Amino acid sequence: MKQIKIPVIVLLVIFLFLSCDISSPYIDAIFVKMDEDLVAESSVATVSSFSASATSYDSASGGPGIISLNWVAPVVSGNQTAADSIVIRYGEGTDPADIDSGIELYDSSAAITNFDLNTVDLGISYHFGIWTKDAEDNVSTGQFDSASIQMTTLLAVVDGYSDSYNFTTNFNGTVLYAGDPTWSPLKTYIQFGPVTAYDLIVQADLELYLTEQGSVVNFEVDRVEESWNSTFLYNELDDLSIFSLGSFTKGSNNSYSRWNVTSTVQYWLNSSNYGFRIWDNQEDTRSGFSSSESGNQPQLKIYYGSD
Repeated sequence: MKQIKIPVIVLLVIFLFLSCDISSPYIDAIFVKMDEDLVAESSVATVSSFSASATSYDSASGGPGIISLNWVAPVVSGNQTAADSIVIRYGEGTDPADIDSGIELYDSSAAITNFDLNTVDLGISYHFGIWTKDAEDNVSTGQFDSASIQMTTLLAVVDGYSDSYNFTTNFNGTVLYAGDPTWSPLKTYIQFGPVTAYDLIVQADLELYLTEQGSVVNFEVDRVEESWNSTFLYNELDDLSIFSLGSFTKGSNNSYSRWNVTSTVQYWLNSSNYGFRIWDNQEDTRSGFSSSESGNQPQLKIYYGSD
């Protein structure tokens, strides 16, 4: 006949039941231990693929910016309990230690899969933690990520302007002109260094310092599509392929005019960067900007996301 082996722990339980009162502390201890084991083996379903990334910055107002948080909704697996709510907290410069530390950002339904922090200051590293809770307020393990918005300024590496009347001459100096003082269109060309070091660009502004007001109200700004340098003459510059970025309103005299060129700078992440052309198609009296040879150089300000 086949022998049946009974585990020692089962025999011990049977012995205690037979030899002790049902309220014996030995019996109670066994059930407490069994409850602890069951709790240890279960957990709250948590989110996955949690990430934080910068998405925008209001440079015209000096901020704020936005950091977007995204994740995959929690899915129950095995002995897990369902997530009833999500808690998001953050700290500046360091991760929140637990679900009760840091600054509360969200504590509500587990149905969402994204949330934004829309009060982001430039240069501060925001560290986020996310947890789930079940209906009994049991808490999952936390997941963490961080993001910030930084700014860098690129100065012009080459600039100049062309004059259709003096088509055999190129002009470099402390002032760049755009407009038409009589019947001779003046067009400014400006090129900046590479932008590929900033792979998550959320805002980019072309800033030119206006020194001569003129009568130009709106400038046409184009993206130059071919290589050029400061030795090019008018006809060579005017024959370059360009892509129109539209009209941009001029600012006040003796101050920087700021124009949003975010889409172009993002385009340059995967394409050649040949700079900008600025001109006027209304035959207005010319306006002048400080060049790279002056104190208030042309600037390309780039606001980018960083971990």
